[in-house]
Amino acid sequence: MKKKISLIVSLILLFLLSATSYAAPIYDDGYYDNKYRYGNGTYEKENIRDYYVEMHVNKDGSMEVTENITVYAKGKEIQHGIYRDFPTEYNNKRVTLDVQEVLCDDEDVKYVLDGVDRGIRIKIGDANTYLDEGLHTYSIKYKTERQLAFYDDYDELYWNVIGSGWNFEIEQCHAKIYFPEDTKFLEDKLKTYTGSFGSKENIVQVDYYIWDFENCVEFNIYEKLGIQEAFTVSVCFEKGAIDEPTLEMKVRWFIEDNCIPMTIFSLLIVLIIWQYFIWRKHGKDPEAKVIIPKYYPPEGLEPADVKYIDKMGSTTNLLEATILNLAVKGFLKFSQKDKKSNMVIEKTSKENAENELSENEFAVYSKLKDKETLKYSSSLRNKIVSLQQRFSSDLSKKYDGKLFIRNDKYKVISVVLSIVMIVISAIIGGLINLYATEQCFICMFISVFLSVFIILILEAFKSIRKSSKKSSLLGKILMFMFFAIFFGYMLVGMTVAVVSTLLNNVFATCAFLAIIIDNYLFFQLVKRYTEEGQVVKEDIEGFKMFINTAKDDDFADKTPEMFDKYFPYAYVLGLQNKWAEKFESVLNDAGYSPSWCNDTMMDHGVFNVIIFTNSFSSSFSSGMSSASTAPSSSGGSGGGGGFSGGGGGGRWPEVAGNTYYRSYALHSITLFYI
Repeated sequence: MKKKISLIVSLILLFLLSATSYAAPIYDDGYYDNKYRYGNGTYEKENIRDYYVEMHVNKDGSMEVTENITVYAKGKEIQHGIYRDFPTEYNNKRVTLDVQEVLCDDEDVKYVLDGVDRGIRIKIGDANTYLDEGLHTYSIKYKTERQLAFYDDYDELYWNVIGSGWNFEIEQCHAKIYFPEDTKFLEDKLKTYTGSFGSKENIVQVDYYIWDFENCVEFNIYEKLGIQEAFTVSVCFEKGAIDEPTLEMKVRWFIEDNCIPMTIFSLLIVLIIWQYFIWRKHGKDPEAKVIIPKYYPPEGLEPADVKYIDKMGSTTNLLEATILNLAVKGFLKFSQKDKKSNMVIEKTSKENAENELSENEFAVYSKLKDKETLKYSSSLRNKIVSLQQRFSSDLSKKYDGKLFIRNDKYKVISVVLSIVMIVISAIIGGLINLYATEQCFICMFISVFLSVFIILILEAFKSIRKSSKKSSLLGKILMFMFFAIFFGYMLVGMTVAVVSTLLNNVFATCAFLAIIIDNYLFFQLVKRYTEEGQVVKEDIEGFKMFINTAKDDDFADKTPEMFDKYFPYAYVLGLQNKWAEKFESVLNDAGYSPSWCNDTMMDHGVFNVIIFTNSFSSSFSSGMSSASTAPSSSGGSGGGGGFSGGGGGGRWPEVAGNTYYRSYALHSITLFYI
C-alpha cells in the first residue's frame, strides 16, 4: 500500500514538473525574447524589457523628458509598481523637477513624491493594488532645469539615460534627444558609457546617429544590460545653441540653493544680539582687580572646592583630588605590586580623622575600606557613584547662587531659540526651494548619528574589555579583531557619508556649526561670578599664576612639606607637572621619599615627581573610569529588519567615474516593494 501511494505521488510530481517545463509563456508577441531556459524548462523572468527616453532641450536650457519603461512583472519584486529616483542636488547646485504626467499602460496611475538622499523619488503604484502578471509600460513626463554645463569653448549635456541602481537586467534601450534649431554638434566629443558604476568604457555596443535636419541625436542599445549596469551619454555642441544663464539668474539660483543657511545666518545675527544684551545684563562678571601671584590657594577651601569654583560647577577629578589630599594628610597610602598591577588605596594608622578632615573628606575616608583596589567591583562602583553625587549636591548648595550664577534658564532659552530659528529657516527654505530642505539637513542628522554611534562603539569596547579580563590572550585578540573590523567598516562608511555630505553642503554645514559654536560660547560667557565669588576667583588665579610664572628664587618656603600640602590643589587645577617642576631639585636634594606611596610607584627606587604624577593620574583615572562604569549584562537582545529596492546609479556629471559615495545617479530608476 505504501509503495502504491509513493508511486502515485511520484507520478503527480512528475506531471506537474512536465507541465511547468513546457508551459507556454504568458505573453509573447514575437518582439521580446522573454524565454530563459534552465535545464529542460522555460521560466519567465522579471526584468526591464524596454527603456525608451525622448528628451527636448529648450533654448532657455530647460528640458522636457518623457520616459517609457516596459517591465515584466511576476509579483515577486515587482508587486505594486516601480519607483524612479531623480537626484536634485549636485556639488554646486540644485536642479528642479516638475512632474507633469505619470501613466501605467496608457492610464493615469497613483504616484507620490518622497524625499531621498540628494534627490526625489517618484513612487508609482497603489500599495493596495497588485499588478497583473505580464508586461506593463510606465510613462513619466517631467520638466527639469539647470542640467546643462557651460564651458569656455562648448556646452555639454551629460545625462544618465539609465542609472546603475537596477537590480534587474535591461533588454534594450533607446533614446532620442532633440536640441534647438541650428545646433552644431561636436561629433568628435560625443561619448557613451555603459557598464557598472564608474565605467569609462562600453561593455555593450551603442549605436548612435546624429540627425542634423531634426537637430536630434539618437542612441540605441540592442544588447542586454546586466544588473546594476548603467548607460550614460555626453553630447557636446557649439556655444550659442542654448542661452547661458545671466548674472541675475545666477544670483537668484544662489539664493535658492542656499536659502536655508542664508536664513539661518540672518536669524543668527538676531540671536547673537539677544545673547549680547543678556550677557551685559545677567552674565557680565564684576570688574576684576589686577591679578598678583599668591603662594597658596584660597584659605579654608579644599581642592574639590577650588576646582568647583574655578570651573563654575565642574565636578571632574574632585574625588581623585580629595583622595590625594587624604593621602598627603597622612590618612591614606597608595601602593602597587608592579607598574602593571592595579593601584591599592590603604588606610594608615593615623587617628582623629573626624576632627581633622572636612565633612566631604571624612565622608570619602569613611566610605573606603581598609584596603581598596582600583578595579571593577559592584561595591566600589556604588561607593564612587554615591560619593560623586554627594560632592555635586554639597558643593552646589554651598556655592551655586552665592559665589557664581550659572544662568541656566538663559542657556535653555538660547537652545530653544536656535531650534525655532532652524525650523523657521526650513519653512522659508521649503517655500523658496522645495528641493533644498531635506538635503540641507541631512548633514546635521548624519553628524549627530555618527557621534552617537562612536559613543556606542566606545561603550561596547569597555564592556568587551571587562567581560574578557579572565579570558585567554587569543580570545581577547579574536574578540578585538571582530569588533574592530565590524565597527571599523561601519565607522568608515559613515565617516565617508558625513564627509561627502559636508562637501556638498559647505554653506549649510557652516551655518549649523555657527549655531553650535555660538551657543557654546554663550554658555561659557553667560555664567558669572558674584562680588564675593570674584574675590575667590582672583585668589585662585593668583595661585595659578604663581605655579606658572614664579621663579625658583621668588619664594623661600620651597620645602617638601609645602609640596605635599598644595600638591592636591595643583593636581585638581591640572598643573601638577608644573608644580612638580618647581620642587624637583628641592625634593632630590632632601632625598624626599613620600610616606603616602610605596617604592614600586617610583622610578627605579628614585622619586621622580613628574613620572609619579603622570603615573598616578593615568592609573587612578583608569581605575576610577573602570569602576564607575557598570558591566554589561550577560544577556543580550537582537533585532533585525531590512528593506529591498533601492535607488541611485550612474554618475554625477561633474565627477564621472570617481568616488563611490557619489553613486547616487543623475537619473536612476529601480523597482520597489510597497
